[in-house]
Amino acid sequence: MAGLIGAVLTFTPLAIFGLSMLVSGTIAVYLYRHRNPWANITAGSGAKLGIASGFFRSVIFGWAAAIMVLVSHAGDKVRAVIIQALDQAAARNPDPEAQQVFQYFKSPQGLVTAGICFAIFLFVFFVLLAGAGGAIGAVLARRRDSG
Repeated sequence: MAGLIGAVLTFTPLAIFGLSMLVSGTIAVYLYRHRNPWANITAGSGAKLGIASGFFRSVIFGWAAAIMVLVSHAGDKVRAVIIQALDQAAARNPDPEAQQVFQYFKSPQGLVTAGICFAIFLFVFFVLLAGAGGAIGAVLARRRDSG
C-alpha cells in the first residue's frame, strides 16, 4: 500500500528532492505499526519496510510512466527532448571521445541503453530513499512511543 501511495505522490510537488520517496518509506512503517501496534520496529526493520515499499513503488511508477507515454503517444516528444539535452551537453564538452559517446546515445541503440541505465538508476534511487524514509519513520515512531 505504501508503494502505491508513493507512486501516486511521485506525480505531486512532493516528488521534488525525493521527498515523496522518503514519505512512502515512512508511510510503510506507520501502516505496519497500525496493523501491529505492539511491534518493536528498529531503524533497520523500518529501513527494510521502506525498501520493500520503494521496490513496489518503482515497479508501479515504471508501469504508470510507460503507460502514460504510450497512451499520450509522447514517445517522439520524449526522444526529441533527450536528443536536445544530449546536443546541449555535447556543445559544452569539446572532448572528441565525449562527442563519440554523445553520438552513440543519439542512435536508437544508444537511446535504449540510456533508457535502461536511467530506469536502473531510478529504481536504486527510489529503493534507497524509501529505505531511508522507513528508518526515519521507525525512529519517529519510537520517539512517539517513548515520549
